[in-house]
Amino acid sequence: GRGGGAAAPLPRLAEASAWVARVNFGEVASDEAWASAPAWIVRSLLEDDGLHASEEEVYRAGVAWVKARDPPLSETEVAELLARVRFALLPPALLREVKAEPLLDTRAGNRMLLEAPGSYMNSKPPRTRSGMMKLYVVGGRGGRDGKSRLCSAEVFGLGGAWEKLPAMATGRASTVAVTVDGKLYAVGGYGSGGPAGGPAPGL
Repeated sequence: GRGGGAAAPLPRLAEASAWVARVNFGEVASDEAWASAPAWIVRSLLEDDGLHASEEEVYRAGVAWVKARDPPLSETEVAELLARVRFALLPPALLREVKAEPLLDTRAGNRMLLEAPGSYMNSKPPRTRSGMMKLYVVGGRGGRDGKSRLCSAEVFGLGGAWEKLPAMATGRASTVAVTVDGKLYAVGGYGSGGPAGGPAPGL
């Protein structure tokens, strides 16, 4: 009947809603409605590997949600929820703040921090969140004969689309690229005149 037909799109709607929350986590967590979000949604987002957020945003969102609870959560419940934060991925300066956070300065909180991936007692590295990863394409070959070298650069980023980056000053193919401190470096490869050695200017 009519009611049965409406049930089919619900899983897709839930999946689409989860995707929107993952991609726009910063806005979701800063909205006043975050404080009243159901616990299962908060847990699901904080542990999501595809979350488009820095680990600092994840930590601050978790702490803000916990602080909004009335009645307050028990220390065990707080530690269980915040265990979804990848503490080893936080900036070192923020770790001092974490250690001073009263919510975590409990027996359960201290145990959770000591046993978190990447901690002193757990050498297993924490999983990175793929939502923060970007794919870069730098240079390459072009033209009808495939012999010309491209100086273009593009990134597939958080918006789920390709974006053009500033072009390299010279074209090169078979190069290696790496990001360091927010800058993209293209090294090596082949220019039109043979091997190219140093970092590509212009990136």
